[in-house]
Amino acid sequence: VGSAVVECLRGKLSSVVAPGEPAYNDARRCKNTRVDITPRPVAVVRVSTSHQVQLAVRCAAAHGVQACARAGAHGFENDAGCTGGVAIDLQDLTDMRVNNATKEVNFGPGNTLGQLYYRLKVEHDLVVPGGAESGVGASGLFLGCGRGMLTQLHGLACDAIRGVGYVDARGDWKFANNQVNPDMLWMAKGGGGTFPGIVTNFIVQAFDAPGVLHGRDCTVPASRAKPLIKAWLRRLEEMSNPKHQMFTHIILWNSQFVKFPNLCFDCNPEQLRWFESTVDAIAAEAGSASCNTFSRSWFSQLLFEAGVDRGVIENNPAALKDRHQGYGELGPAKASKNGGYLSTSYELPDAFYDTLTNWTFGELDEAKYPWSVLVLLYNLGGPKISRVPKGATAYGGRDAKFVVHFKHQWDEASLSSHRDLTRHHRGMSRALEAYLPCRGFYNYMDGQMPCAHGGPDRWAQAFFGDVPRMQRIKAAADPQGVFWSRL
Repeated sequence: VGSAVVECLRGKLSSVVAPGEPAYNDARRCKNTRVDITPRPVAVVRVSTSHQVQLAVRCAAAHGVQACARAGAHGFENDAGCTGGVAIDLQDLTDMRVNNATKEVNFGPGNTLGQLYYRLKVEHDLVVPGGAESGVGASGLFLGCGRGMLTQLHGLACDAIRGVGYVDARGDWKFANNQVNPDMLWMAKGGGGTFPGIVTNFIVQAFDAPGVLHGRDCTVPASRAKPLIKAWLRRLEEMSNPKHQMFTHIILWNSQFVKFPNLCFDCNPEQLRWFESTVDAIAAEAGSASCNTFSRSWFSQLLFEAGVDRGVIENNPAALKDRHQGYGELGPAKASKNGGYLSTSYELPDAFYDTLTNWTFGELDEAKYPWSVLVLLYNLGGPKISRVPKGATAYGGRDAKFVVHFKHQWDEASLSSHRDLTRHHRGMSRALEAYLPCRGFYNYMDGQMPCAHGGPDRWAQAFFGDVPRMQRIKAAADPQGVFWSRL
């Protein structure tokens, strides 16, 4: 079957790589180099037009081989790697057009966030609500309903989707919006890799780009992480109000490092006073905090988020266009295991804070594994998110207040690191599940989330809103299972 589908592909397309060929290892590679999820597709096809996507899908379908879309290749479980199937590499589909009257942007799935942000800002002074890492593919982030610095101002990424063009399971090009194929638009809003097609273009609502970002960052000793998180959660609901125009989160590293970064976007004097007094009140309750204030441009902040201070991206806004710069590809530890638990409450028992800090700072040999466990507490609440009805999208976290995202990372060449850190990750997951619902954030997925073990339905219910509806749409749109899916 593999050789037959490769022959079909090569009869129609010019860029096809198969196992055993010199270019195969590079062609199949995803950003997460964890050895247990190394992709093994029967072919990798690099396309440059939507018609070429159609041809690739038709070959896969004709030979009973599954097809997968791969855009940024940043998915934490390498689902886009398409083991046993045809990986369709979309990175060259980077067209972008803007309707200046409606501020809607029509872009190809091969764009990274950095490429989108750069062109939108330079050419139109606009922005789309997405994540912060420049090298991440925009396609996966939008389909997965990702979050970012502007979420509390403009909503989740998928809520900005107005339409998608896609190739269906027969290899035909279709379009979906609220009037045409509305079920497919619904799936595109949070269904992630379960979308039963390959998106060839997105139509997304854009907004005016930020001008000046006022920042106030604080660091506290690891021993003060618990009171810091408590003080932060007590004020998080109010900080989520878009009238404050702010972004806030907490960073914990197992190397006894705690940071509390905050941004205020184009804030007037009154907003700035509220912003600084709120941050300072949280820092004061934490105790022993050291804070500093700064101002940055939008591009400067994006470069900072991409790792300019660590030397993994050039200190030049144009570097945002380079998908090979930034933490995603140039960070020192490329293998990782991730997780992200949603909390539906701002009030949690003391044991939750103790569990989180103990597993971050106390359950691993820090001398052996420095800077190997990263915990990020991100805001997922606020009117811009909760105003969207629960059943309006496939996204399942409308009632979430925040997410506990944690990442274990290591050098893929070390099997002992893989063993120890995946074991620690699983133990940390089970410990957190005692205090948090069995609900995950798709873009921070753990494919083996302990509480969701027991079959694909149980796993899907932890990540999506209406799994039976998703299954009905999948069955109708892709009855032969042409597209790989976790459903």
